[in-house]
Amino acid sequence: GTLPFGGGTPMEVLLKHLSDPPVPPRERWTDIPERLERLLVRCLEKDPEQRFARIDELQRELDQLST
Repeated sequence: GTLPFGGGTPMEVLLKHLSDPPVPPRERWTDIPERLERLLVRCLEKDPEQRFARIDELQRELDQLST
């Protein structure tokens, strides 16, 4: 229901997208499991090396959440 980054101008918003970390998901939705939050945060990492390299890696992690 809210934008991930705010700012007074489009340039401010763009700079925040590039440099600021997103709000941790559990700060907005307290009922999500901590393990799911870790996956979401990893998907949102600014550094591509810190994100999942392949979608099947993410799928395996998601599958493990449901067990």
